Amino acid sequence: MPKSKDSSNELDSTSRVASTEVEQVSEVPSTSIEQMDAVVPVTQDEPTASVVKISNRGNKSQIGKSAANKKTVASTIKPVYQPVLIQVNQTEDTLSDAYSAYEIGNLGLSQLKFSEVLSFDPKNITAMIGLGGVAASSGQYYIAMDYYQQALSIDSNSLEVYEAIAHLSPNIELNSEWNESLKNMAQIYPNSAALQYALGNLYASSNDWLAAQECYFNAYALDMNNPDFIVNLAISLDQLGKYPLAGQYYTQALALAGSNNVNFNVSDIKNRLVSIRQFMDQGK
Repeated sequence: MPKSKDSSNELDSTSRVASTEVEQVSEVPSTSIEQMDAVVPVTQDEPTASVVKISNRGNKSQIGKSAANKKTVASTIKPVYQPVLIQVNQTEDTLSDAYSAYEIGNLGLSQLKFSEVLSFDPKNITAMIGLGGVAASSGQYYIAMDYYQQALSIDSNSLEVYEAIAHLSPNIELNSEWNESLKNMAQIYPNSAALQYALGNLYASSNDWLAAQECYFNAYALDMNNPDFIVNLAISLDQLGKYPLAGQYYTQALALAGSNNVNFNVSDIKNRLVSIRQFMDQGK
């Protein structure tokens, strides 16, 4: 009788081992991040294999067979995945690449990078302004204006967009609606040198040189190292007959023109400065 008891305990112990050793199999698929959205699988609670009850009266071959059956059942059960969208912000790096390319004069790469930003962030105003800047640098002023208009359709009071249009204004003719908008924005942002300069150009186009001179002086006061602002201030003073002041600002503009890209003909300004000095010498 004692011998029979030991045999039963040994079988019972083996049964417990077989009933708990169930191999769980999970397959985790690889994922790829495409621009801003990436799908990452999340595994739900994995199913638990049923315990196979083995009678104490069985033998070792039956135990092995039961364990093998459990492995087969477990291997046919696959985990369930639920997709979750994760936003991956690529905007900052791509914009940085776009501006870096623009600064070194690689307009093609800059345009490509700005367009890439819009492909995953269609309402990115910075990218629209960037594309406008690339177009303007290529002499495509009206294409640039189209990009600026798209940006304004998203944010109608964007200072950055209006300043971009202000820099573009000497090269295109703005309609009356744009002119009124420019006046309003210049009042809202009186500390924007670009807007004051654009407003001066607007008044100069209608030969209102007194108003133009005031705006040009405001722009100059806000940015004293911009030769375009200075030369237009000189031109307005010249038109008003204030030749000594005009000559002073012409000279200052020429001094800065050597180290900056300018939107005026240096030779023309030099010739005008000579004429003013000759006129003043005759009056002495």
